[in-house]
Amino acid sequence: MKEQLEFVEKSLQDILTYLDIEGSFDISYDKTNSLIKINIGGDDIGNLIGYHGENIFALQNILLVSLLRKYEEPAKLYLDIGGYRLKREEKLIEMVVDIADKVRKSSRSYKMSPMTANDRRIVHCEISKFSDLISYSVGEGRDRRVIISKQELGN
Repeated sequence: MKEQLEFVEKSLQDILTYLDIEGSFDISYDKTNSLIKINIGGDDIGNLIGYHGENIFALQNILLVSLLRKYEEPAKLYLDIGGYRLKREEKLIEMVVDIADKVRKSSRSYKMSPMTANDRRIVHCEISKFSDLISYSVGEGRDRRVIISKQELGN
C-alpha cells in the first residue's frame, strides 16, 4: 500500500505543478475501507474545485484510472479540496432531513433538483435510515434527480 500512496502523491504533485496551482495536500490510508484519503488545501484552489465540485471528481477519476493501470488491486480514493466535499455532504444531509420532514407531514412526494451521482448516493443512503420513506432516481444524464416519497403500506 505504501507504493500506491507514493504513486498517488507523485501523480497529484505532477498534476498540481502542471496546472500551476500552489497547494499542499495530506494523504492517508484507511485500512478498514481500503481507502486512500486525500485533502488538498491552499489559497489557490478555487478553480481546482470547479462548479459544484465537478473538478474534484474529475481529478479523483484521473488519479483512480492511473492507479487502475498500474496496480492489479488498487485502493479506492476519496479526494476533497479545502473541505468542500465534507461541507457539501453535511449540507445535503441537512436538506434531506428537512425534505423527509416535509414528505412525512404532507404525504406528497418531493422531486429534488438534478444532482451528481455522488450526491444522489448520499441522498439515497440518508433516506434509507427512515423506515417510512423511499427514494429513487429518475431522468437521464445531467437531469437525473431523486424523488423522495412515503413508503406505501405493505412494502
